[in-house]
Amino acid sequence: MDLSFLTVQVLSALRQAAFLFLISSGLTLIFGVLNILNFAHGALYMLGAYFVYALTLHLTGPAGFLIAILAAPLGVALIATAIETGLLRRIYAQEEIYQLLLTYALVLIIDDLGMRKLPATAAEDLLELVMRRYERASTLLTSNRPVDDWGKLLGDTAAVAALLDRLLHHGHLLKCGPRSWRMRHHALPAEVPTR
Repeated sequence: MDLSFLTVQVLSALRQAAFLFLISSGLTLIFGVLNILNFAHGALYMLGAYFVYALTLHLTGPAGFLIAILAAPLGVALIATAIETGLLRRIYAQEEIYQLLLTYALVLIIDDLGMRKLPATAAEDLLELVMRRYERASTLLTSNRPVDDWGKLLGDTAAVAALLDRLLHHGHLLKCGPRSWRMRHHALPAEVPTR
C-alpha cells in the first residue's frame, strides 16, 4: 500500500471523525440543555461563514474583514430568530422526531441555496481572494473536481490559469484518486457486467 494514499485516508478519516464529533456534541449540548433537537445549527454556522465571505468581497482591507466578522453573526441571529419564532415554536409540544424532520428539511433548504449557478465573475472573485493571501498566509482548498476542469467550471480560463499559478507556486497538491473511497466496493458504470 502506498504511504501517500494511507496518509490521505488517515487524514480524511480524522476530518470526518472531527466533523461527526462536532455534530454529535452540538446536538447533545443543545438537546440536553434546551431540550430542543435542532439539526440545522451546523448549516447556520456555514451560512455565517458564507456571510463573512460575501461581505469581505465588498468591504476591502483589514477593517472590512473585522466588520464582516462582527456583522455575520448578527445576520445569522436574525435568520435563526425567524426560524425559531416562525417554525420551531409551533412544534415544541410535539415529539422530538418532528423537530428533527423540520430542522433536517432546513438543512437541505440552506444547502440548496449554495447549489445555484456561479456568477460570471466567480473566477475573478476567487483570484482576488487568492491574490490577497498569496505569499502572506496559508490557504487550503478542497475540490471534488480536478483542476483541469476549473477553467470550464468557472468560465474564465485566463483567470483560472493565474489562480492555479499562485496556488501551486508554493503549494502541495494531494490527489485522492479517480474514485471515491466510499465507492470502492461499487462497480463503475463502465464496469457493470453485461449478460
